[in-house]
Amino acid sequence: MTGIEEQFSGRKLLVKKLVPFGFTKEGPNYALVREILGGQFRLEIRVGRGKKVSVKVFDNDSGEEYLLFSVLSVQGALVGRIRKEVSAITDKFIGECFETQIFKRKSANDLIGYAEQKYGDKPEYLWERFPQFAAIRKHENKKSWVTVILDGTMPLTEIKKLLDKSYTLA
Repeated sequence: MTGIEEQFSGRKLLVKKLVPFGFTKEGPNYALVREILGGQFRLEIRVGRGKKVSVKVFDNDSGEEYLLFSVLSVQGALVGRIRKEVSAITDKFIGECFETQIFKRKSANDLIGYAEQKYGDKPEYLWERFPQFAAIRKHENKKSWVTVILDGTMPLTEIKKLLDKSYTLA
């Protein structure tokens, strides 16, 4: 895995945005092909099964994969220029086709989406030492806190009811 491919972890791919971004559909997969460094090289970004993203660079003269791009310890002017162009494209790809997904559990992400859609509130990340912890706060009424640990033990419908109730207490 290149350092660039690590940028996709912790993010949710928005498949519906791939074609507008410039990807072509190839069966169940998607591909984006771009010429880089004035046509000397070709960048291929592919999205396959399980929304797995691969990033490869090919030498257009030989048609072979330019493997030095993937070896992070390799330094030099040419590979540096390639990485710079690839990063510009992948940064734009991430910005337009992904959303950050900090939480691993689907129920946590569903609850965050529910709070955003129904109340317009986004999670706040209040603890520097624990960036994966968040709070949805509407008010500072300490008599009416509702605290729920999103560990999968409580049904999402019940958590939504508690959230709705907390907003009526505000």
